[in-house]
Amino acid sequence: MIPIYRGAEEPTLPAVRMAELTRTEALLTWKPRLEDTDFGKAYACARPLLRTRQHNKCCYCEKFVETKHEHVEHVRPKTVARRSDTRVDSGYWWLAWTWQNLLFCCIRCNTLKGTWYPLHAGHPLQPQEQPPGRERPRLLDPSVDADDPI
Repeated sequence: MIPIYRGAEEPTLPAVRMAELTRTEALLTWKPRLEDTDFGKAYACARPLLRTRQHNKCCYCEKFVETKHEHVEHVRPKTVARRSDTRVDSGYWWLAWTWQNLLFCCIRCNTLKGTWYPLHAGHPLQPQEQPPGRERPRLLDPSVDADDPI
């Protein structure tokens, strides 16, 4: 795994985040669980800058990605978080438009990871809580853990 340095946030993302959080919080007042379609694709505004900063490589497999339309990966999944084969928690919906939670990813790796986000110990983040909180993820984040993957 190569280290990924995100650098400064994509300039349009804060406005997108504010609008999308307001819309999503309104959905949560009447909807018990969010679905993938509830998020739209507004976070894709970060794709070009993430792609450039990652030198056109997938954040996980490091494969050179030729197409412009690869996925924006949510390190902490937005809809649900699979912790094990039997345990599934709510996702990290409030981080869906957060720069520190987004990476450029190939379709294959994004599909394989899916909603998988197991924890060593600790408690999952609560809505509006920022990472790392008290949780200790088992998956490495190439933008945080790449300098010391052990």
